[in-house]
Amino acid sequence: MLSTQVPLSVSDDRIERLDPQLLATLRDHVHRALRTAILSGRFAADERVNERQLAEQLGVSTAPIKEALLQLEAEGLVETLSRRRVIIRFNANWAEETILARAALESMIARLAGKRLTTDAVEDLEKTVNQTRIASSNAAADDLVTLNEMFHDQIHAASDCGIWPG
Repeated sequence: MLSTQVPLSVSDDRIERLDPQLLATLRDHVHRALRTAILSGRFAADERVNERQLAEQLGVSTAPIKEALLQLEAEGLVETLSRRRVIIRFNANWAEETILARAALESMIARLAGKRLTTDAVEDLEKTVNQTRIASSNAAADDLVTLNEMFHDQIHAASDCGIWPG
């Protein structure tokens, strides 16, 4: 008996689109969790963090912790000192300066995104905005941080701009 295969089209709605967050690597998940914890104030400025303890708390090996900490260091959120000591470097002044710089870049990226938006990108943005409304009404601060980052990442992706990694 021969089976007939019907090719799926991009607009085929029989299969739900994957959530972009599910496609992230373990390092990306660890990075997001640590970044959210730092930005939401769960770590104090100049607090020392231990890679092994972070790995135990997140239920992962130290490899994705080290990779995520390197990324956080590049973002200015942590500093690695001698003998693998990692210090939290996030503070209010740094946050204000970073927010101002990011706002300037993101306004330009948003302008590009507005010119290049696809239907799929609009749908993804609408879903994120709706999730943000729900998280806001529930006062879910951690979810709001994550959704805000997701929204900005989606705008960056829609802009197809290669000058700033999303």
